[in-house]
Amino acid sequence: RICRIYRFMGAKFEVLIAGGKGTLDYAQVQDFLNQKMLEASQKPLSTSFGQFYLGLQMSCAIFPEHGYSAAMLLKNSAAALNEAQKNNMETVYAFNHEIAYKEQNWFKIENDLRQANYDEELFLVYQPKIDLATDSLSGMEALIRWQHPERGFISPAEFIPVAEESGMLIAIGEWILQKAIMQAKAWVSMGKKDIQVAVNVSPSQLLSVGFVEKVLVLLNDSELQPKHLEIEVTEEVMVEDVDKCIGVLEKIKESGISIAIDDFGTGYSSLSYLNKLPFSKLKIDRAFVTDIHCNENNYEIVRTIIALSKSLGMAVIAEGIETQDELVVLKNLGCSQGQGYLFSKPLTSRDFERHYL
Repeated sequence: RICRIYRFMGAKFEVLIAGGKGTLDYAQVQDFLNQKMLEASQKPLSTSFGQFYLGLQMSCAIFPEHGYSAAMLLKNSAAALNEAQKNNMETVYAFNHEIAYKEQNWFKIENDLRQANYDEELFLVYQPKIDLATDSLSGMEALIRWQHPERGFISPAEFIPVAEESGMLIAIGEWILQKAIMQAKAWVSMGKKDIQVAVNVSPSQLLSVGFVEKVLVLLNDSELQPKHLEIEVTEEVMVEDVDKCIGVLEKIKESGISIAIDDFGTGYSSLSYLNKLPFSKLKIDRAFVTDIHCNENNYEIVRTIIALSKSLGMAVIAEGIETQDELVVLKNLGCSQGQGYLFSKPLTSRDFERHYL
């Protein structure tokens, strides 16, 4: 059996295993690579700076079932490596038909999204936020939807990761901000003077060049007061450039725009950063709200988050409220606001106007 290792780029290497009679199957390749590569990577490397350990993730594509050419084998092995990295696999991950389907679907979504007419295929819906003390409307969250002309509805969970990785999310995010601000201005003009519309902003968009200036231009052009806009960011911003992130968020806060940390408790959750960043609202992820009335762990987590938010002077909103039992517990714990299907599903602007104007 012949084994050759070639440096592909950076810290990526290609391994060619050939020789012997017949074809190799996945089990043989896995055993060979585990013995030769993974075991070797587990040994420390001694340098003048001390000992270091390597992290290693591997994938494989096998001739002829995964490709008849070197180019196809390399392409499919790279696709399998992406899956290994997403799942943090520490063994050899083989290309398979499920990965092939995901790759084809990913490419199709990316291609169609690049060609999509935003104003015809993409649209916003708005989910109400309710003040739990008064049972009145306290705001709306803008959520993007995609109605594909041929494939029908495509879930944001399916196309947002594609937009992020392909670099399209910043442009889409700017479009969402523009549409949400224009809609908020229209509702204010209709008499909803206290309305506030929240928009989710990705870390890449938040830290993009001139983000705050673009938001302020949109507000100025629409003549919408900053108090009617809320920016929602996830805990992922805490693992980016923290100093830069703090600077951007401080500028947003100084302009009069509210800032909320979304899906709290599911990400980085550094209390030191939480104390530094200028958040005005903390959103409890739906994973902790579900069955809070009968799940002791969820109850304790939510109780702690609410107490924490109050000590930091933040309002707190619970996402994904679906039952009256969950609502009762959240009210008793002192949760400020709520959002979920118990109150309303996300509404088109027209449906919102029917219900709330």
